[in-house]
Amino acid sequence: MKKHLLAIAIACSATSAFGNPYIGANIGQADYDISGFDDPTSWSILAGYNINEYFAAEISYTDFGEADDDIAPIWTIDADAVTAALVATYPINEKFGVFAKLGAISWDATLEEQGYGEIASDDGTDLLYGFGLSYAISPAVDIVGQYLIADVDEDDISNLTIGLNYNF
Repeated sequence: MKKHLLAIAIACSATSAFGNPYIGANIGQADYDISGFDDPTSWSILAGYNINEYFAAEISYTDFGEADDDIAPIWTIDADAVTAALVATYPINEKFGVFAKLGAISWDATLEEQGYGEIASDDGTDLLYGFGLSYAISPAVDIVGQYLIADVDEDDISNLTIGLNYNF
């Protein structure tokens, strides 16, 4: 996780040296798509660069939260990831825009059993895609809602979020 946060910090400082960068934070609900496990609260931070009105490049760190089953002993799945994506935006008007994301996700996941600790862990790099809507509440601040799907091995992790982006 420390290497993921370091990569985000470096990217944030690099994007601020150029025109049209932005940073943001989201909170939402993740779904590990595994029967019997709850849908935990997720959060993410991001940095991006608007290439023009229609395209951006973005990186983010996401903590998908801890999903638990409700059967004793309780099992917990925990995952986090770093993503890199291209964002295609269609501005509907001066305030609203719709967008689609396509990129890669580098993830780490662990499985723990109550009373025993970590049973298994895995990591990998897979496909990330999704769509969303943005609303400019000011020239510098956008409210963003998005639905992202991470194709993690044979399973999906979906993430429905709302957040704020700050445009420099």
